[in-house]
Amino acid sequence: MVLGAERVQSGGGRTIAVGTTDVRIDTRETDAEAADLLRLPEFIAAATNTLEMWADSRLRSTGNGTGASNYTVTGAGALLRVASAEGFGITRNGADSASGTLDVAANAQLGGGAVELDATKDTKVSTEAKLAATSLSIASSAVRFDETPPEPTASGLTVNSDLLKRIETARELRLRSYGSIDFAGSYTVGQLAENGEPLVRKLTLDTKAIRGLAGAGEEAKIRAASVTLTNTTGVDPVAAELSGGGSLTFETLAVAGDTGSGRITIGPGKIATDGFDAVDLDAAREVVGAGIGTFTAGGGGTQLDITAGRVTAATRAVTTIQSDGAVKIAAKPDAAALAPVDGLGATLTIKGTAVEQAGVVDLTAGSVALQATTGDLVLAAGSLTRAGAYEKSFDGDGLFQCGRREP
Repeated sequence: MVLGAERVQSGGGRTIAVGTTDVRIDTRETDAEAADLLRLPEFIAAATNTLEMWADSRLRSTGNGTGASNYTVTGAGALLRVASAEGFGITRNGADSASGTLDVAANAQLGGGAVELDATKDTKVSTEAKLAATSLSIASSAVRFDETPPEPTASGLTVNSDLLKRIETARELRLRSYGSIDFAGSYTVGQLAENGEPLVRKLTLDTKAIRGLAGAGEEAKIRAASVTLTNTTGVDPVAAELSGGGSLTFETLAVAGDTGSGRITIGPGKIATDGFDAVDLDAAREVVGAGIGTFTAGGGGTQLDITAGRVTAATRAVTTIQSDGAVKIAAKPDAAALAPVDGLGATLTIKGTAVEQAGVVDLTAGSVALQATTGDLVLAAGSLTRAGAYEKSFDGDGLFQCGRREP
């Protein structure tokens, strides 16, 4: 199905009804097979069961789209969207992994400002598929980084080294798992250009859990100019259940001229790690809480290190950063320049068995809580922990705001 006008017939001869803001799936199978390069401002195809992008099919979105760019999908199924405009337009609610398979075959070509691949059961992307998009989003019932081919009965998206090289060419990359994002070995997601700048400028992991399966010696790194850890799936993480041994690092680098770079954003939603002995949040500028969210480093006494120019929160955010082990906050020695804190009325809680604050935790007109559940709480010399008042002048008179947002 092609969406360039109100309703268009695809090469496979089957149609799908698409509303202005809602996508309604009323077909069983859709084939997006094109003999020639199909060029439209926006193309959407969907099915409740199977959606196939056949070998050598080519879809490229060009021109300026004038229709709605945001769509909501409810329930199980598979969906493909190619658009000329950058950014993501698909939101899926109530995902069910019983059905919904998307298969992008070898030499299939997808190009445009944005490419979105979303399947609630199985997402198969050939390592020979050609994905050329500024914004790339891939969603599946599970996302697994692994060199071993999946079992025939396994569901989800398997990312090996070859596929990783193809997807991390996007400047904006989102990986969404309706289950968990798993690392079955050592991987770095987000390579550097020759000038040392990250190829991926915005990287989002949208899931309830990030897990390490390989144990001792495993090193997983997520690197970009900015990283967002969120959970919009509607499913909360479960208690940690894997033995640790590996390490997980989230690293952001500052890019000249990009004031949003160097930032790790936590939230909204609840997200947890499992199977890592050590978790690092390493931000060139800041770690920021957004919305109502919780980040939990779990796995049996996980050491959580937060290294940043500052830890703060956006306006009215309610953020908890915690570990089932010790937490250490450290100042970034070479932190990039920071704008003044502009978030108001936020609540930030940092919790671990022991907490050492040797960095900068800075909120405006909000509330900061540092909690050590069994060990020591240490405020190191030179550290800054502040939730200062906000002053606004009206005709020369100063008005101060202090307070917090109640959940």
